[in-house]
Amino acid sequence: FFVFNFAISWGPVCWIYPAEIFPLGVRAPAVALSTAANWAMGAVMTEVVKLFPHLNINGVFFLFAGLCCICGVFVYFFCPETKGMMLEDIEALFQSGKQPKSPAFVEIKSPQQSLA
Repeated sequence: FFVFNFAISWGPVCWIYPAEIFPLGVRAPAVALSTAANWAMGAVMTEVVKLFPHLNINGVFFLFAGLCCICGVFVYFFCPETKGMMLEDIEALFQSGKQPKSPAFVEIKSPQQSLA
């Protein structure tokens, strides 16, 4: 049940978002580093339960639920929506120095508006 829900929600984001947000000059090494971090954190998360032997199944659930809530807050405030944006627009967004406060901050342009 968890794997299915993760695969249709947060799972693909870890692979797609890094390939979109990094500038072209550093994209390959940055995506490689984010992939390594993804695999390393996956290994850590599978072993973290062994560090807390006093946690029962409810404690493990609330531990991971709390981590998911923290991740959700981080994504809401620091990861702008990139749907419908060209890679050049995403790079310009991060170079502008403006800090988006929510995903609604990003103006989504059509390809015709971007070329005009």
